[in-house]
Amino acid sequence: MSGGEVLEGGGANRGSVVRIGDRVHRPRRKGADVAEALLVHLESVGYEGAPRFFGHDEEGRQVLSFVEGDVYPDQRPPWIDDDAENARMLGRFARFLGELHAATAGFVSPVSAEPFRPLPLAGDVWNHADAHYGNLVLRRDDPVALIDWECCAPGDRIYDPSTLLLNARCPRPDDPDNARRARAAASAVEAILDGYAATDDERGMFDESVATVFDDVADFIADEDITGAFTPEARTRGPARLRWQAEWWRRRQQ
Repeated sequence: MSGGEVLEGGGANRGSVVRIGDRVHRPRRKGADVAEALLVHLESVGYEGAPRFFGHDEEGRQVLSFVEGDVYPDQRPPWIDDDAENARMLGRFARFLGELHAATAGFVSPVSAEPFRPLPLAGDVWNHADAHYGNLVLRRDDPVALIDWECCAPGDRIYDPSTLLLNARCPRPDDPDNARRARAAASAVEAILDGYAATDDERGMFDESVATVFDDVADFIADEDITGAFTPEARTRGPARLRWQAEWWRRRQQ
């Protein structure tokens, strides 16, 4: 099979995910067995916020339903620079993640199948583990589905909400506007925790969880060999910035 519309976005799969009619064909990578089983589970419990899995094509690629809606593969939706509006949208995203986590209850991974990688916050709740604006489908700014499930893995239920801070304007090293960035980060945290209906314990540990996520993403960018996923500049500058930000979140916790 060949042809189809090449879909934008992606890292290692950039340029190799295609839409043919109302189906998406994408290469299978490490963790595919787990992701496919989780998608089947989500369909079985009536959850509508994920693509449907239809098996594999003659080239061995996953075949998934195409979810209609707006996607921002550059992770820069129109509201990203409006701190108040971005916080509001992250709160809605967090509520959507809470619904997803409830739907994953009871899922059992296939024997011998392993996730793409372990999460740095251990637990038994199945997380999407790559929740950001580039993987969120919206209709009239309402979250309707998450795509790109290959990183899904068990972990603490606060892992996915913690990753949402990667979509907020957080302080950065030597940035002259860090006072504004700190206010934006605080607003985002409040909206995310409220949207997710976080417990008191989760609220108390949230800044440390965010710091752990930022450190983990820094390690992933620096050490994971994913051809085409990151530019040389990103591999050089991104991890240093993320580790600085992780320490900022830890200081905020104190």
